[in-house]
Amino acid sequence: MTDKSHKHITCENCLTRQDTLFQSFCGAEIDGLNALKTCSHYKKNQPLFLEGSSPRGVFCLNSGMVKVFARGEEGKEQIIHISASGEIVGFRAMFSGEPYKVSASTLEESNICFIGGGNMATSLIGGLIAQGHTANSISVSDPNESQRDQLTQQYGINTFAE
Repeated sequence: MTDKSHKHITCENCLTRQDTLFQSFCGAEIDGLNALKTCSHYKKNQPLFLEGSSPRGVFCLNSGMVKVFARGEEGKEQIIHISASGEIVGFRAMFSGEPYKVSASTLEESNICFIGGGNMATSLIGGLIAQGHTANSISVSDPNESQRDQLTQQYGINTFAE
């Protein structure tokens, strides 16, 4: 049975972090990611997102399983992928800025952390800079002018509209 308490789940003690794109984060980057994410308990068959909806961020599976699927012409589910602990779901749509082309729902009780789109960019940029990348080597495309301005002011990176 999945532990329903999320107060103890931090990125630092997350056993699945080593299997994600956050594996190289340490110290300040981990603290920043912890401050930006929310964790929730999902019941079996609970949707994470629906095909055609706008992406809000990414979902990091701490425990449990998620099916990523599309509906065929006759409305029948076509499973594209089964995601397990340590996988990140929803990143393609979030990074492309386009609506989800698939849906995702839990196959069993799951602990899932959510990182909002703007928070994700902030986390990744902070991690890149902490790893020694120079600000002028990082470019971010964002349709939101205020978000671009904030990222430029905070990190000194190059930003542009799509």
